[in-house]
Amino acid sequence: MDYDEDELDYNSQDEIDQFDEDKLTNEEYDLLYELLPQLRNKLRSYNDEIPDLDLKEALYNNYFELEPSIDEIKSKFKSMYPIVMNTSSSDDHLDNNSIRSKWQTRKSE
Repeated sequence: MDYDEDELDYNSQDEIDQFDEDKLTNEEYDLLYELLPQLRNKLRSYNDEIPDLDLKEALYNNYFELEPSIDEIKSKFKSMYPIVMNTSSSDDHLDNNSIRSKWQTRKSE
């Protein structure tokens, strides 16, 4: 099959917009590594096993804004920890932090 030079030089929009850390400007790179720990921290109680590449891509795709990045990650990854609604007033209830702690203990065994 023969291709014109124009067809060979054409890059699809997906290839152009694809995240490549090596092609970031110095400012983008600095911003990425400034926001990455913040994003990771905000998602820790949701799912702390999301790969860094996915976090970086979300930041890049959302113009380095945290809230849209969080929304994107939550749409792609499930929560690792169940959410428990406490309706009792007793002190013997399990809160989300204790459930998360028990969950992590079980995972590591």
